[in-house]
Amino acid sequence: MSREIDKKFLVDYFFVSDSKMEIFFLEDTPTKIDKDVSIRTGIHISNSEIADGAAVFEMTYKISSGNKKITFLSDDIAKVNHGYNPKTISEGLENIANFNIMRKDIINAVKAINWSSTISDKVLYELISLVGHLGNNIPKKVRDKMKSELNAIKTAKKTTNLLEVFNKLGQVVDEESSEIQLIMESKFAEYVDKLK
Repeated sequence: MSREIDKKFLVDYFFVSDSKMEIFFLEDTPTKIDKDVSIRTGIHISNSEIADGAAVFEMTYKISSGNKKITFLSDDIAKVNHGYNPKTISEGLENIANFNIMRKDIINAVKAINWSSTISDKVLYELISLVGHLGNNIPKKVRDKMKSELNAIKTAKKTTNLLEVFNKLGQVVDEESSEIQLIMESKFAEYVDKLK
């Protein structure tokens, strides 16, 4: 994979316990998508004996500009259940070869979004609605804190761009467990997919 796109990948995050393993690989150098905005793509690998009973490979990407950044967890690349036979495991892992295609698709999609322009009231209300409909898998205190951040932006009536909004929401989520972070990174990616 690294040779296909002529980039090196670094471990961005690593966690291991007696029943779970998580690792994020991200490109070591960003790709510019706008004047001051860049993206780093990668793979999130998780392996859980208890929760999923599988090794899961997912696309991830991080968009940044200066000190503002947000991580998105996108599509599944492959899922290998622990009970699979070797042939099925091998077939599932072949999907990792699609990483470069998925990477190009993500980069093209996020290039189409204007990350630096002031967000509209419509986008702000959509994000408030997204946070309001997260459900019980995100603790109420986290939902309330994200709503508070969004309402402060709405009330201030200052010029705020999409990356700044996601950065603020990401800061709230970064204080939480990795499970909550992954759920929110996935929800953020779903929303960005709608903006394309």
